[in-house]
Amino acid sequence: MNRFTPTRLTQLSLAISLVFSGGAQALLPTDGTPDISLYLPGSQANDPVLGFPVANSVIDSICADKANIAGTTTHVYFQALSSEADSAAKNDSYSGIYCLTSTAKLASILGTGAASTLTTAGSYVVDATHPAPATAPYNTAATKIKVWISRRRLGASAVGLSAASTNSPLGFIKDPSNCGTTTSTSGSFSYTSGGTTFQYNFACHLTPDDPLDTFNVALPTGATGDVTPDVMGAEDNTVPNTTPIDYNLFTTRRTVAGHIIGTPVTLKLYQALQLAGIVSGSLPSDCGLAGQGVTPITANASGENAACQPSLTKAQVASIFSGAVADWTALKVKLPTPATTGFTPTDTDAVADNVIDLPELVAQAKAAGFAGTGTDSPVVGTGDKLLDIPLDTTVHVCRRENGAGQQVAVMANILQYPCLDNHGPRIADTGSSNADFMYATSLGAVDSCLNDLNNGSNTYFSGTNSWNGTVSSPAVRHNPAPYNDYRDIPQNVAHGNQWGISIQTTERNASRGSNYRFIKIDGASPTGKEVAQNRYPLVGEYTFSWRGAYNTSNLGTSKGNDVNKLQNGLVKVGQLAATVAARNTSLSNHGWGQAGYVALSANVAPPAGWDPANPVSPYVRQTAGQPDACALPVLNTNYNNLSLPTP
Repeated sequence: MNRFTPTRLTQLSLAISLVFSGGAQALLPTDGTPDISLYLPGSQANDPVLGFPVANSVIDSICADKANIAGTTTHVYFQALSSEADSAAKNDSYSGIYCLTSTAKLASILGTGAASTLTTAGSYVVDATHPAPATAPYNTAATKIKVWISRRRLGASAVGLSAASTNSPLGFIKDPSNCGTTTSTSGSFSYTSGGTTFQYNFACHLTPDDPLDTFNVALPTGATGDVTPDVMGAEDNTVPNTTPIDYNLFTTRRTVAGHIIGTPVTLKLYQALQLAGIVSGSLPSDCGLAGQGVTPITANASGENAACQPSLTKAQVASIFSGAVADWTALKVKLPTPATTGFTPTDTDAVADNVIDLPELVAQAKAAGFAGTGTDSPVVGTGDKLLDIPLDTTVHVCRRENGAGQQVAVMANILQYPCLDNHGPRIADTGSSNADFMYATSLGAVDSCLNDLNNGSNTYFSGTNSWNGTVSSPAVRHNPAPYNDYRDIPQNVAHGNQWGISIQTTERNASRGSNYRFIKIDGASPTGKEVAQNRYPLVGEYTFSWRGAYNTSNLGTSKGNDVNKLQNGLVKVGQLAATVAARNTSLSNHGWGQAGYVALSANVAPPAGWDPANPVSPYVRQTAGQPDACALPVLNTNYNNLSLPTP
């Protein structure tokens, strides 16, 4: 059932009214009831900026001390099902941070004065069981303001921004009242997802799917998105059966940083594109094929470095995502004379134009015994590293759901939708073209979808999705409701080797643990340096948006203003170049370069040239001084600082 129907929202509104009318409260953890609560739904890729994981997080900016250190006052909460142990909690849908703050702490970010003066009375009293914050000068006063920061990943950018713009309730961990009493003050509880290890102290045992009770429903105080909200209201960026987002409703729209997004392809397609580059001469002749364990990865022989990273043009990527390219035979390779590789591909077409299609090139390379080609294993799902002839030549696309911020960024930057109105293409849907479009509705689902296509495994392509109530025998995989379900994928039927493409944050797969790789666009790698030089085009300016009047109306003038001030504090620290640089860790450091994020010159001054320790882009995307995802990047006129491209 679609959880966002009018009936569902009516039920949620009733739950909210019970909360505000003083419904019963369960016993709280020893830290007590929050004095101020922030409820922040939206893009899951922004979790590190909001404190998950807690190292180098913006949460540290408004919290009096660090989380997950024995004796500190800050604790992290993750969701667990009622049947799960505390150690099995995850932050896939819900999480929270409980900490202390003060006017002095906020003033250290925003400066002294009314903008940082909190008027909410703190109720935390230091005693034998409640320690003082460990960090000076916040460890002297006995009473502090207790802040509950609740994060919702479920529904991604569109759902969070929609609810925040219309003052509509959503499911959250409303407060620590229904969380388990078992705690790990050393932060020894952890959950690993997508190469990131997230630490937590408490498990909150909730029932799944936005439980309708007074402890788990709240009004958002703001929302995050992978792109600025001006494009979120377009038809193809709107979740079916929901009201389109009106970005004009947000009185505060703050860009935080530039999120570098990539177009990953299955490993064997990546290898095929590398082979095409080697044969045509656009890649060095000594490039190896990626994924075969050759080290060091900075050398051409590994195939994992920037020199050997294949490229598609922006127009080619747009043609694929719009469904105009439905078969990989559309990709043609010009054969040089003489041959530049260890085998000599030949044009076997009726027209002797010395051009060959990509699947045929791979078939000839395998027949000639070209290094890195072959058949991995007779056991389906275990062989996945050698370049081989695909089982079919259909274009397979693991697309995201409507309103997923990274897909919205692809549409605005690559397809230029809705920027060109009816003059630009849209992303294809399942069944709308001869290409195979399927829904991968999370970052992890993208990983699984591409791996299954490449490997012939069934991590994603198996099981029955219960959201749409479909029951089949044998079990099949369905697109999640409310999206089209034009065909069923049988369970436990191998699908690889099939060539596929998707959309993914560049904070994934730097370790190369999944069998996909990111390609260049227009010859530029998805790195901070290429973004700062305006050569790599796929960047979303992720934002924090809210309606200040809603917060003062819902919470009262005093507490609502304090919520707005704390959210300003989060944004301010998130915008700093040092904060952005701290996020660009090994998690996004690929063999072809450092990806991840760039700071924005709309917020901080850029350096004289590219500096990874001060990663600021000199370009801005604005119209009339407001963030605009459709605007072309131009030099920030406040800074006469436009470095010419460098290698």
